[in-house]
Amino acid sequence: MKKNRMLLLVCLALVAVSVTLYLLQVLIFRDPRTTEFYIFQDFAFLPISIAVATLAVNALMADREKRDKIAHTSMLRSQFFTGVGVPMLRVLSDCCKFEGGLPVLSEIEASPKARALAKDKIEALSLSVHLDKTAYDRVRSLLEQSRTELLILGSNPDLMEAECFTQLLWGIFHLLDEYRLRGNWENLEAEDISHLEEDFARVLRLILINNIDNAAYLRTHFPNFYGPQGINALYAGQTELIRSAKAAARTPRLRPSF
Repeated sequence: MKKNRMLLLVCLALVAVSVTLYLLQVLIFRDPRTTEFYIFQDFAFLPISIAVATLAVNALMADREKRDKIAHTSMLRSQFFTGVGVPMLRVLSDCCKFEGGLPVLSEIEASPKARALAKDKIEALSLSVHLDKTAYDRVRSLLEQSRTELLILGSNPDLMEAECFTQLLWGIFHLLDEYRLRGNWENLEAEDISHLEEDFARVLRLILINNIDNAAYLRTHFPNFYGPQGINALYAGQTELIRSAKAAARTPRLRPSF
């Protein structure tokens, strides 16, 4: 309330200064006709000033804000892959099968169109996960250790514009709910395992799709993290995925080297 009152006072002061200057102009030059002419001329230009000051500037600011949100989302996605995405790929690489080949990351990172086509290719893959006790327990331990970080990521409003990554987070949260409701591996029945395998396959597909944008982000902004000689050994696996994808095109077994 105090801030609005101060703004009103500033506006009134500016109007008063303007009126005073116009009165001085009339008193000094004694030509009210010319003063009236310039006043109406200024009013005629006022809509153009509003258009430039509000519409154009607002559009530029909105575009910059959108770019900032995209950059922030990319950073959050990279953080997810550091703590959860890459370790999950390591676990699931030995218990999943698919028909077809993975797109080669080195051929698609530079082109948004190529990345979109690669995502469509992964979306169309016939992918399945065959769980065992080891994979079940390892993923459970990983997700429970990362629960707080996942909740923080999920509560970030910037992720609302990243639909694919948001779907991935929802899939991860669904797995956490499944673990909480179903308990240990020994308590699972065949129907439970079949349902979980579908959930794991859905999450794995989303991880592979989001990994395309993440790899492009790393290569552009953090090339040292991306390369095999980078200071971050975890992200060196991104380059290894290129070779793994080439090998996957010749075999139905998915083994990304994360």
